[in-house]
Amino acid sequence: MITDISYRNIPTTPAVWIAIRNAHRKEMTVFASFSAPDGNYYGNPEQAIMETAWGFPGAICPTLVAETTWDVDHETPSNRPNKKTQCWLCAPREVKE
Repeated sequence: MITDISYRNIPTTPAVWIAIRNAHRKEMTVFASFSAPDGNYYGNPEQAIMETAWGFPGAICPTLVAETTWDVDHETPSNRPNKKTQCWLCAPREVKE
């Protein structure tokens, strides 16, 4: 039984991330998701974050991760100044059984 998995994130472009996600949309599922639209309590409380990891059912690690951050605008929450999106492909590093 696998008890621990380590994987590395390989930076990629949004175009590559979108192409893979669209090609496998029906097969992929959410592996993990983190959302802090009012500020990241684990990092910068003035910066919002949304992160989602996608992968294939039964896989030992996700395949894709996307993270979008922006500065919190308390006056107009729908405003997302300094919005940045980063995308990664995931590759397993080590499996401990």
